[in-house]
Amino acid sequence: MLILNVSRSYKEEVSGYWLRDAADTAYFPRRCAEVICYGKVIGKIGILHPDVIEKFELNYPVSAFEIDLEIFL
Repeated sequence: MLILNVSRSYKEEVSGYWLRDAADTAYFPRRCAEVICYGKVIGKIGILHPDVIEKFELNYPVSAFEIDLEIFL
């Protein structure tokens, strides 16, 4: 977000980005957040659930994020 020149907002404002708790079965419970920018959900960030890690045959805990950059084009 720094490279895209989007400031972090500590309140739910339309002018920046912030993180909000989210529930997603791909992520560990209570370790997932939605990335909200300009009032729209543009992605998620968190620690992958052990079942997901096992399915991909990974050996260590994994943090992941996904962001849709289309809003910045």
